Amino acid sequence: MKRHWSSIVGLPVFSSEEEKILGRLRAVFVHPETGQILAFLVGWLNVVAPRDIRSWGKDKVELASEEDLVKPEEILRIREFGLRRTLLNGKKVLTRSGKRLGRLKDFSLDTTTDHLATLDVSKHFLFWEWAERSFPATDIREITDRAIVLNVEEEQVEKVAQIKNSVPQTL
Repeated sequence: MKRHWSSIVGLPVFSSEEEKILGRLRAVFVHPETGQILAFLVGWLNVVAPRDIRSWGKDKVELASEEDLVKPEEILRIREFGLRRTLLNGKKVLTRSGKRLGRLKDFSLDTTTDHLATLDVSKHFLFWEWAERSFPATDIREITDRAIVLNVEEEQVEKVAQIKNSVPQTL
């Protein structure tokens, strides 16, 4: 099932054993080469691997037990690539040649395959946003400590934006 990050960030994480809130979803860690979801940050210090999530509710995330929460360093790929490289939230988004497209505004993930589906990017200054664009996660070339590099060039992005704007909107 596809879920937008903006619709699940902040959801309470429950233990079905004890029916208590263990924390709230704060961020996502992804494999920088494949886009696979490695873990979700719960609270400020713990993470949960997607395989340990029992169910995704509309208003909560349920785990089997509190023991499913671990420190980020206990997940092999996070330890291998580092916290900064695997943390997805708030990164700059660049073209293949290094031209800035904006910042990651939102993204969608597939909870059945535990992979990223789309990236929503926009430029912003203070409270103004513009140049909102969406890219399939398959366009990711690499994820570095500071940025997501897409396998596109600005000319390709501009052509798609022009085509999209020239198509009449129907109701």
